[in-house]
Amino acid sequence: MNELSQMSSKIIRYTLYYSLVVSIFLLFLLSFDILVFIGVWIGCILSLIGFAMIKNMARSIAHEEKAGKRQGYSNYALRYLLYAFVMAVSVYLGISVLAILAGMLCQKAALLTYSFIERKN
Repeated sequence: MNELSQMSSKIIRYTLYYSLVVSIFLLFLLSFDILVFIGVWIGCILSLIGFAMIKNMARSIAHEEKAGKRQGYSNYALRYLLYAFVMAVSVYLGISVLAILAGMLCQKAALLTYSFIERKN
């Protein structure tokens, strides 16, 4: 397993752990509102999909600068269109956007945790 794969698997594990803790905490805090629980997991999955898209883009960036920039911009736009679409559908279904954002923040916390742990190593 190469370094990028090891890093990715650790970040994914941290993300899933944080999402589990946050979703259960919010489930109890908000009187067992299942839509909040679902929202956190939608955010978690959405952020992991975005992370995979970023990782794949970084691997496949062309050596030519202009082609790499164009690919980066299109990947960026596609990722944010995906986020907007999923959030719009979720709002339509009555799922809290704040819960989705909490799930997405779990991935950001996982990235910070990974960088903090690796900084010490």
